Formats: sequence, C-alpha cells, structure tokens
Amino acid sequence: MCSKSPVAPTYQKHSVECIGSFSDFSVETMAAEIGMARTTLYKKLMAITGQRPAEFIRTIRIKRGRALLETSQMQITEIAYAVGFTTVKSFTMNFKSIYGITSSEFLRSDGSKQ
Repeated sequence: MCSKSPVAPTYQKHSVECIGSFSDFSVETMAAEIGMARTTLYKKLMAITGQRPAEFIRTIRIKRGRALLETSQMQITEIAYAVGFTTVKSFTMNFKSIYGITSSEFLRSDGSKQ
C-alpha cells in the first residue's frame, strides 16, 4: 500500500504514485490513501489541478500509457489493460482527447514501434 502523507503539496505526487501502483485504483481508494473525505479530495484536486478526481486518475493512466507506448514493446491492448482501462476503446478515446491523436497514430508518428 502507499503510505499516507498529510502534507498538502505532496497530495498530487502521492496520488500519482498510488495510481501507478494499482490498475483498479478509484476515487474512493485515492481518498482513503490520502486520508480525506471524497468531497474534500474533490475540492483540493480542483484547486490544484483543475480536474475532478476521476479525470485526474484517467489523465495519469493515459500519461502512463503514453510512456509505455514510447518505451515498451507492448501492444496497445496490453497497455490499455495494464494502466487500468477496462476497454481499449476507452483508452483510445481518452488518449485522443488528451493528445489529439489516437494511440495507433502516435505509434506510427513516433516510429519507435510498428
């Protein structure tokens, strides 16, 4: 388990570490790990990141997915499940909403895989 940290500036870093540790990480898990109520977590994350907790978790998962696309030989399907998405479609849709291209287009443009 991730260790709890009561210091405000470390919430985001701590959350990112925890999200990276669990593929089934949820808003409830995040609130429990940080040690605050969901409503407090919502308010703090909105103030720090401008994102709701579910959006924040999704963004971290997509960024981890991109890193895996760049550095591993895993297939998109494997990466989608490894970072916590339940369908490849949702991974691809969210990837495109953040980066403006699909994960397949990213691989083709990157040239590191094919």
